[in-house]
Amino acid sequence: MLSPNTIGELLEERRQQVERDLAACQKKVEELRTQVEGSKAEDDLFFPLLTLQRSIALFQTDLSWIDATLAQFKQRQEQASAQKRRRKPSTSSAKGRARSA
Repeated sequence: MLSPNTIGELLEERRQQVERDLAACQKKVEELRTQVEGSKAEDDLFFPLLTLQRSIALFQTDLSWIDATLAQFKQRQEQASAQKRRRKPSTSSAKGRARSA
């Protein structure tokens, strides 16, 4: 029920949010890995790191899906525009047909 422009905007907004979330998770992983170096905190951080790695994998999957969806959406929009141009007679050819009738 949404306009094609709105759909495209929503997909782009979602992509930006996922990129921000991914970057935040990656930053947190680096912070935790820095804490682990040279300490006995590795056991305490093992499961948080696993959880962050899962989140990163999910965000990367989301980005792949959004990118593929945006590409298909844009291709569909271009095809629809091309079909409209082919169906719509130009005003000069329509006038020419009207004169010859």
